Amino acid sequence: MRLRRRPICEARNIANQIVQAGQQKDNEKPEELADKLTEQQMNLGSEYLALMESLRNANLTPKDGQEIESLFDELYESCPQES
Repeated sequence: MRLRRRPICEARNIANQIVQAGQQKDNEKPEELADKLTEQQMNLGSEYLALMESLRNANLTPKDGQEIESLFDELYESCPQES
């Protein structure tokens, strides 16, 4: 799978905004952002979507889950800081 860092970073930023809006009890913004996130994920391509679907359906051990999470953390660390 070819890495598309910018769209992945943008998708992460949108996901973080959804969490923040939920914490602020803003009911409209998360829906709007969810649509934006879906669009961004579609831009990442079918391989990315298949990977995310596989991870959602996987029966991972805690150790495996931590390993996968650390890989994503490394990727996200390369993203520009959110403003």
